[in-house]
Amino acid sequence: MNSVEYLNNKKFKIYYPENVEEAVINAIKRGNIWEKKLHNNYKDIILPGNTVLDIGAYLGTHTVAFSQLVGETGKVISFEPQTEIFTLLEKTITENNITNVELHNNAVYNINKKIQFSNTNNGKASISHIRPRLPNPVKKEIQAITIDSLKLDRCDMIKLDVEKCEWLVLEGAKETIIKYKPIIFIEVFKTASNLLKLRTFTKQHNYSYASMGGADFVLIPN
Repeated sequence: MNSVEYLNNKKFKIYYPENVEEAVINAIKRGNIWEKKLHNNYKDIILPGNTVLDIGAYLGTHTVAFSQLVGETGKVISFEPQTEIFTLLEKTITENNITNVELHNNAVYNINKKIQFSNTNNGKASISHIRPRLPNPVKKEIQAITIDSLKLDRCDMIKLDVEKCEWLVLEGAKETIIKYKPIIFIEVFKTASNLLKLRTFTKQHNYSYASMGGADFVLIPN
């Protein structure tokens, strides 16, 4: 566990596995905000009372910031399929006395079904058939759900980091996106096929998109 300072000089205790070395955990150990460039945009977009989805929450480095921004009248709904990581995410939320976050120990997908999920000892994880070349994975069957199946009463923003499963997640959130037109922060690896899917999705749903640097994009309803 280490403390990271977010908005208004407020520090949150973030819990992480001691036996894993990777970029997010190393940032936490240094007391740094992971993906600070995104956080600098969140504070200009998320309003008190908003509902924000954190899909691929991992250790909660974005979830805790979202909880601050939506305030007591808002809600954060966070999804993390890895069992050990989810336990640490729960601990982060509990130990920081955060009461506006709803946690789901599920993968998010385009259909509600049991799927095979892979974890590795270096922090990498994904739905098994999406990233079949993960080194020495431990595989486990887990429950996947769609965003549309939650029947949300509002959705203002979605942050999506799901290791190459983003288009399937969005497919399973189609009704929610059409109804609420949320702003979407999405990690998309810059392959030709992915960039084509990005252009197709934004055109179909009447969105614009902008690069945030690296593999990160923001999708904004027109």
